[in-house]
Amino acid sequence: SSNTYTYSSKTISPTVIVKDIKGKAISSKNYTVAIPDGRKNAGKYTYVVTFKNDYEGKKKLTLTIKPAKITSAGLSYTAYTYNGKVKTPAVTAKAGTLLAASKRTTDSTNVDLTYAKGRKSVGSYKVTVKGRGNYTGTITKTFKINPKGTSISKLTKGKKSFTVKW
Repeated sequence: SSNTYTYSSKTISPTVIVKDIKGKAISSKNYTVAIPDGRKNAGKYTYVVTFKNDYEGKKKLTLTIKPAKITSAGLSYTAYTYNGKVKTPAVTAKAGTLLAASKRTTDSTNVDLTYAKGRKSVGSYKVTVKGRGNYTGTITKTFKINPKGTSISKLTKGKKSFTVKW
C-alpha cells in the first residue's frame, strides 16, 4: 500500500502487493515477504520480497515512518507570584491526539525542554519544547512571575497630607 507513514504509537503493517511488468498482480504463491521487526517508531524499515517458482530474484522495499509534529504545548502555570524561588512549570506537549510529553525535566525520550535562565525574579520567561525521537517540531511557551501583592497596613492623616504604610 503506502510506503510512508507518520508515527502513531501503533505498529505499521502495510499491505505488500507485487505486480509484474504489465501491472498484473502476481499470486502470493510466487513470492515470500520478509517483514522487518519493529515498525512502530520513526525510522526506515526494509521489506525483502523473494521470488520463487516462475519468478526469480529479490526486491527491497523501504517503509518510512516519519516523526509526528508537535502541534501544541501547555504549561501547568502561566503566572506565578514572586516568592524568591526558581519557577519550573510542568510542560504537556501533544502531536495531534498523541501525548508527546508531560514532563518537568529536561531529560525525556520524546522532547527536550529548555527553560530560560533565572526564573525567580519578576518578569517573563520562556520554555522551549523541541521534539525528538518519534516527535519533531519546536514550540515556545511563556510564563510570568508577577510582583508580590501589597496591602495598606496603616493610613495616618496629617494637615494637608497623609502617610501610608504598606
